[in-house]
Amino acid sequence: MPTLKGLQWDELSGSVAVAVCSHDCDVENPRSRTGIIVAPLIKVPAAPGTEKHAQIMASWDVSSRIDYVNLFPVSVDAGDGETRDAVVDLSAMVTIAKAGLGVDHLSADRRQVMEDATRDAFRTKIALFFARPYQDPREAVPAD
Repeated sequence: MPTLKGLQWDELSGSVAVAVCSHDCDVENPRSRTGIIVAPLIKVPAAPGTEKHAQIMASWDVSSRIDYVNLFPVSVDAGDGETRDAVVDLSAMVTIAKAGLGVDHLSADRRQVMEDATRDAFRTKIALFFARPYQDPREAVPAD
């Protein structure tokens, strides 16, 4: 399961923490961009210890199944020695207008950065969220 380290908050809330969904180049070159895309981190929409919770938290791995395509699960270091499960709600992505101002604000409040493997899984989940393939591409039968 992807882990994010160093994010601190008192209560998981969509208004408290966001994940940046834009490409690195959008953040590095904000003058040539209209906006920066972000999505909120929210509480997992299932009670801990339930089968649904376990399925949501395992849904980052799309190598065998595509489940909960609108959610990207993370385990967040809450700063109190504990970790909390959360999800990035891809269905709530929004653009922060004026990319330069958005980048300044996000940079000032940044708590951490995704590791490469987590970023790759996140990018794949975003692509699947938008593509919504009728057939899982890994199950496609090669043409003769």
